[in-house]
Amino acid sequence: MKSKLISTLSLFTILASVNASAQTQSWEYALTSNTYTENDNIEAAVINEFGPGSVVADWNEIKQNFSSNIEQFCDDVGLINYRNGAMCLRGGAHFWSGNRHYFMERHEHNVPGGWAVHDQIANNFLDLGSWYGINKLVLAKIPLQLSIANLSPGQTATLTVSAAEPGATVVPLFSLTGSGPTTTSFGFDLDLSQPITRRNSLTVDPNGVAIANYPVPVSAIIGTSIWIQAVEVSPVSTYRVSILLSTSIQ
Repeated sequence: MKSKLISTLSLFTILASVNASAQTQSWEYALTSNTYTENDNIEAAVINEFGPGSVVADWNEIKQNFSSNIEQFCDDVGLINYRNGAMCLRGGAHFWSGNRHYFMERHEHNVPGGWAVHDQIANNFLDLGSWYGINKLVLAKIPLQLSIANLSPGQTATLTVSAAEPGATVVPLFSLTGSGPTTTSFGFDLDLSQPITRRNSLTVDPNGVAIANYPVPVSAIIGTSIWIQAVEVSPVSTYRVSILLSTSIQ
């Protein structure tokens, strides 16, 4: 495979048109398609729905990271209407007491009567409660997924990025020398060692997937190690972008 070797900083020339500072993040959030009870294995459920590395969202992390824009967060993940809710963890714990499982619910500053509030965000815009006998969606925290198939001499390798933001740009990166880290000027490290090869940028489809095919030379040596990582670049406003890194694979 022939490609242009570039420096780490030039990986992000794509940001120039946005004229923005980058906001580093490592996960995306989404609701499950199915509902579950407090007795179900919801860790296994989110992995089954979203893939390896996905976990049940934790209230404490959401409060820490999204308190300043919690309404936008709720809208983005699908908690759109009053009293929309989803199961979650709190500090890694499933239950408040007995079999009362934690869940969050959108209240828009209007807490229903008799509702036990364990914690709240933005003056009760989003509240944390607990109950039993529930049947709810689960809020999942999902890493950018990366896989590659047919990476063999003479074959066409297919790189697939999933769980990405529809319409975002994904930049595939390769290294033949190791798993880094390589520091960037955007506040995060790549899990790749220099020199790093950049392939053409991909546009994520409406299903959150981007796919690229790469011919593998017949002369490629079997057993050669290659490290691969993808970077998602997604403008979230005129002056701000988010950067999402996949884990690297070898």
